[in-house]
Amino acid sequence: MSQIPLQIGYRDVVLRSTGAVVYLEYNPRLLPQKPSGNPDEKWTRFVCISDTHTRCFDMPDGDVLLHSGDLTNLGTATELETTMKWLCGLPHRIKL
Repeated sequence: MSQIPLQIGYRDVVLRSTGAVVYLEYNPRLLPQKPSGNPDEKWTRFVCISDTHTRCFDMPDGDVLLHSGDLTNLGTATELETTMKWLCGLPHRIKL
């Protein structure tokens, strides 16, 4: 992938190839729509997060949400329940 700057909010950090666009940093309110063009092309938007520590916040729209750890602060049942209610309420079709 080559690095091509694109105005995305926090910093201009984007990796782009013919089959992928990777935003390393973004502002969810300024994230561009999924690429369009050839109707035969299928794009999947992955939203990757971690270290949420029971915090709930705005998430960009996407097809797959990947949470890679640190869901809670102390690992209590109450914290986990809060985090899971938030994650389950998000619109992503697939959540890992």
